[in-house]
Amino acid sequence: MRRIHPLGRVGAAAEVASVIAHLLSDDAAYVTGATVPVDGGRSVLARDPEAYET
Repeated sequence: MRRIHPLGRVGAAAEVASVIAHLLSDDAAYVTGATVPVDGGRSVLARDPEAYET
């Protein structure tokens, strides 16, 4: 799993929770209808790195 993440590691649950906490906070009050990928950079690859033929 580590090899398919540009950051070189799998994320921790606390990292996802911190993004959710931010979105629920007043600091993100103006954020609406956004998709925020919490994926260690996988979305920048513009493809699903797990969808490959072996």
